[in-house]
Amino acid sequence: MIISYLTDIDQAAAVLRSLPENLQADVNYSSASLDSIAPGVVYELNEVLTDEMKQVGSMVTKVGGVAPVAEILNAIDKASETRILSKMESRTLIWQSRFVN
Repeated sequence: MIISYLTDIDQAAAVLRSLPENLQADVNYSSASLDSIAPGVVYELNEVLTDEMKQVGSMVTKVGGVAPVAEILNAIDKASETRILSKMESRTLIWQSRFVN
């Protein structure tokens, strides 16, 4: 969720790179799946995000989605991008086999 909230793509890419490799695809998949976050969840993350949420009051903040994830993937090295996309594709196929008939 934090990566989705970051507006600086280079910073989001740095955060993604700093995660353990076994978590990178899951984090990216979750970011791509996000649509909105209730303000109460963001308030619990840290002071920086809390200050950001105070500016928007009780509104739900739109974050995540495919476009920011694509930008983040474009900002990381090719090997990481390929590995993450491969794992995301595998996860999508597993999800589809479970929930789509």
